[in-house]
Amino acid sequence: PTPTPTPTNLERIAQWRGPLEDAWQRGDWTVVITILERVRALEPNYGGLNDWLTAAYTNYGRSLVTQERWEQARKAFDAALAVVPGYPPAQTQVEALNLYLGGVERLEAGDWEGARATLQRAYALDSAYPRLTSLLYQACYRHGLQLQQAGNLRAAKTAYEDALAVLPDGAEAQAKLAEVNYLLTPPTPTPTPIPPKKIVVDISEQRMYVYEGGVLIYKWVCSTGEPGRDTRTGVFAVQSKIPEAYSSVWRLRMPYWLGIYWAGASENGIHALPINPNGTVLWAGFLGHKVSFGCIILDTPNARTLYDWAEIGTPVIIQP
Repeated sequence: PTPTPTPTNLERIAQWRGPLEDAWQRGDWTVVITILERVRALEPNYGGLNDWLTAAYTNYGRSLVTQERWEQARKAFDAALAVVPGYPPAQTQVEALNLYLGGVERLEAGDWEGARATLQRAYALDSAYPRLTSLLYQACYRHGLQLQQAGNLRAAKTAYEDALAVLPDGAEAQAKLAEVNYLLTPPTPTPTPIPPKKIVVDISEQRMYVYEGGVLIYKWVCSTGEPGRDTRTGVFAVQSKIPEAYSSVWRLRMPYWLGIYWAGASENGIHALPINPNGTVLWAGFLGHKVSFGCIILDTPNARTLYDWAEIGTPVIIQP
């Protein structure tokens, strides 16, 4: 009879491909690792072997984590890193495992702050670790209680919020967060009444805004003092009303005068376009520019409207 040829290494490996893929699909990592280690023994440089083997050890370690078999999981991760040093998923799992176990140790010791910080880092790496959600919730909640008892309400608020971020239905943290929020909420101030009437002059815009009950009712172009005779900024009030004032200094008639502040011996105010001795109107066509001797100038119809509307004591706010 013709002797049966001995299979080559590659032929043997080809025979294992089916069982390998079936085991991988089932997540049976012990079978997967056994087959891959046999491949490595026959052909250490087989294409893609190290990637498959490292992933298998990492997945095996993660499955051991779910069973809380910590030391066996650590050995599996170490085996993955021995095949491919620096393999990121395995490194991440090693770090997560160390943080998880360290956080549990701190929690059992009553180090709420340390447990919270450590378990938060573990949670960021792998939130699916067994009981990690409840453990982190407890660490945050206990740390919140500690901070609240110490009078650090804002830090306690953050701790309770962190607890609810991982366990939104946590009744204890919900209750304490509501309590802290109440303690941090200042008393509701008495509302400042809105003046029924207010005049605002914006020098940069050369505009006047007239408000009643907080509602803008008029917006007009105006002119304020020319450079060197600038209109003063600040908060004033209407202090005089004269149907037509007269300036002996400038020999000008100033219809619909509303005086607002004193500039030396003279009063500055709001009025219509002034009238020269010869009856001509001064600054007609120049509204919207800084042309006055310090007063605030409006078009005559608008000045009349403002004069009829304003009262003695109406606030006047002049802003740069």
